[in-house]
Amino acid sequence: MRPTLRPIAVLTLALLALPTLAAAQEPVRDFTQLNTRLRPGDTIWVTDAQGHEVKGRITALGADALTLEGGGGRTFGAPDVATIAVRRNDSLGNGALIGLAVGEALRATIQRL
Repeated sequence: MRPTLRPIAVLTLALLALPTLAAAQEPVRDFTQLNTRLRPGDTIWVTDAQGHEVKGRITALGADALTLEGGGGRTFGAPDVATIAVRRNDSLGNGALIGLAVGEALRATIQRL
């Protein structure tokens, strides 16, 4: 590679390594929109109006209430719910493979310089 292109290649790699902004989905505002994000069988954490958190699997989901299998088969009405959280896990192995691939690509690129 020509010496004049080396700084340009390094600058390009540096710019590619900068983090980008990520945008999350807008939160659901009422129970009528829950069926767009959740479905029976999903495991969720519900925080009720008193601040108690209950983990359970959705058995029924309606426009004004949801029923969980865990926590004694509890049914929550819309006014009784403060928050609903879905915690999706990503495996550590998946992150390691992505990091390995990015590191190997950078190593190969730098070696070519």
